[in-house]
Amino acid sequence: MAQSRLFRSAFTLIELLVVIAIIAVLIGLLLPAVQKVREAAARMKCQNNLKQIGLACHAYHDANSTFPVGYSTGSAVPDTSWGWATSILPYAEQGNLFNALNPLNRTLQAAATDTAVGQPALQTRVSIYVCPSDTNPAGNVNDNRRFTGLGVASPGLSLSISNYVGNNGQNAAGIFTTTPVRITDITDGTSNTFLAGERRSNASNYAAVWAGKDDTQGSYAGSEAVVGYTLYQMQTGDTGTGTANPDLAFASNHTGGANFVLCDGSVRFVSQTISYKFETAPPYSATYSMLGDRNDGGVLGSDW
Repeated sequence: MAQSRLFRSAFTLIELLVVIAIIAVLIGLLLPAVQKVREAAARMKCQNNLKQIGLACHAYHDANSTFPVGYSTGSAVPDTSWGWATSILPYAEQGNLFNALNPLNRTLQAAATDTAVGQPALQTRVSIYVCPSDTNPAGNVNDNRRFTGLGVASPGLSLSISNYVGNNGQNAAGIFTTTPVRITDITDGTSNTFLAGERRSNASNYAAVWAGKDDTQGSYAGSEAVVGYTLYQMQTGDTGTGTANPDLAFASNHTGGANFVLCDGSVRFVSQTISYKFETAPPYSATYSMLGDRNDGGVLGSDW
């Protein structure tokens, strides 16, 4: 009886190359879709963060009859103070962190010199203060806003990063300034006024910090570390006057604009093409300017 011979089939080199090419094409087609899904999820998480911040601010207002001050100023040198985002910690399920910092009974400077409790607390990453689309900062802290005036040794203490800053408006006519603002002070309407918005890291890493400010560092760790200004164009910080200050502006790593929470607690994605103009006093002509101030009396444009 003749023995049958077994033959083993295999891909030829050309067939293998064709399969690899098809897989590469499929990956090329799917990758943008996957990236879009990831960005959509990150943008939704960012919006949820701002929603929680808005709710915490309103809970603070319910308890204190005002929103917290953006930061305080004083005659002390260095002039350091807690920021608004520290004040709302107990209303954002961060009571333990608030108690560790003890901001009602000690200064930011005193907390920074407390190596056992204060410094670890100041460097705690708070999830609702971090946008998942901002992937530039490594770790929990913002090394580009070092606080050297807090009584800590050079090169200074890096505080925990935040991607959200309070709205200071055009010229301290927003919500988070040096004086407390009540809802009744928002005569333009709570649905027409920014409460807080995004601050990204970019090539120069201008993301914020949530703890507070240190004016010995100028614009890098001063009040601009906790508040943003609609006086400066979104994303670029450009003013059209030959200067750009991205460390003062609202900005995000989302494509086409940034998320904001309004004073009524709603969250909106604002296009970076919204009408903008460098305007230092009302009446304003740009929608972005009007959204920044709480009582300019302007009529919002059609791009809102």
